Amino acid sequence: MKKHLIILLALVLLYVCPGFGEEAETPEVYSSGDFEYIILDEGCAVITGYTGQAEELDIPALLDGIPVTAIGKSVFYWCDFLTSVIIPDGVTEIGDRAFFACSSLASVTIPDSVTTIGSGTFYGCSALTAVAIPNGVTAIESSAFSSCSSLVSIDIPDGVTSIGDSAFSGCSSLISIAIPDSVTAIGSSAFHGCFSLTSVIIPDSVTEIGANPFECCDLLTDISVSRNHPVLVKMDGVLISKPDKRLVCYPCALTAETYSVPDGIEVIGEHAFRDNNFLTSVILPDSVTAIGAGAFASCRSLASVAIPDSVTIIGDAAFHFCISLTSIDIPDGVTEIGSGTFFYCSSLTSVTIPEGVTKIGNNAFERCSSLPSVTIPASVTEIGINPFEACDSLTSVIVSRDSYAEQYCLENGMQTTYSDDPD
Repeated sequence: MKKHLIILLALVLLYVCPGFGEEAETPEVYSSGDFEYIILDEGCAVITGYTGQAEELDIPALLDGIPVTAIGKSVFYWCDFLTSVIIPDGVTEIGDRAFFACSSLASVTIPDSVTTIGSGTFYGCSALTAVAIPNGVTAIESSAFSSCSSLVSIDIPDGVTSIGDSAFSGCSSLISIAIPDSVTAIGSSAFHGCFSLTSVIIPDSVTEIGANPFECCDLLTDISVSRNHPVLVKMDGVLISKPDKRLVCYPCALTAETYSVPDGIEVIGEHAFRDNNFLTSVILPDSVTAIGAGAFASCRSLASVAIPDSVTIIGDAAFHFCISLTSIDIPDGVTEIGSGTFFYCSSLTSVTIPEGVTKIGNNAFERCSSLPSVTIPASVTEIGINPFEACDSLTSVIVSRDSYAEQYCLENGMQTTYSDDPD
């Protein structure tokens, strides 16, 4: 039975079939049994909705005699009753979040005809234990298998060229992963929280690597790259990107208490040291100019970091939840303290904010419960939301008269002391 619905063109454009372009008119929506679908100019059907309650689902290859070539965006979103799905031959695309949070889905059959697995397609399919990705797939999109916490193994075919951001994040049961020689790009946090992963080999084909793909991999001690890898090098177990002189990953399973970053490194990458609970001290060389967002986040044993004057950028949440950090001197070249930079540094008793800093971000020092005082220089012209919330020991904020910081403190009921008062 045909039924007419008004569908936003922006949504429809996500149901891609070869030849379907922006010039297409808003199509009619049809229903066949428990399925809703649209027909595209090429005479193919894209499933856009499902109203059934089947636990074991064999998706039909034809709807009203029309071949199904795509499963659209979010079709089976949160169908937590599904336990198994068979996708028919002829389907070439599985849309974004198609099986999102199908938490009972233990088995899925993907035909060789599929070339695209969209972003978040199997996100949160926590009962899924194994997946065979078809040979025709060239990209595993962002968060495609994120939070598939029972996934023990997965075969990535030789045709895949990119593994997207957070593609396998939260796959806490994943023991091993074979990255084929066809892969040229590994996205940020691609294997974040793969707690059971102990080793990984990165092939020479990989020429692009995002922010720490292996953050919070608690058992990962061996990241292997060849001696002649074109862009990556491993030094003392630490993964470094040669083109941008970036420290990519200091594995959180390394047990050393102190670490000196090699001279020549210019960037401490985003989340590079995240979740390492053994390090107590890190020394940065004068070559370092930037500390990325979350670089040392949740390094709970980290008590000291020597930041050289060469550093001009400290990213958001760079020292988030470093509960053992006692003091920090921010270099003179830094102009912004980002959001949550020192959030929950509960042992922090001393911080130096230099003249030249113009912005203190949201929650920058929130829950620094041991911090007794802080001096905000006159150069600061922007202060975000609650930068000193729950700083229980903070009794004085030192400011200059007629400064932006003074006005901020007055408006927010914060006790101030003036740095430019005569002795």
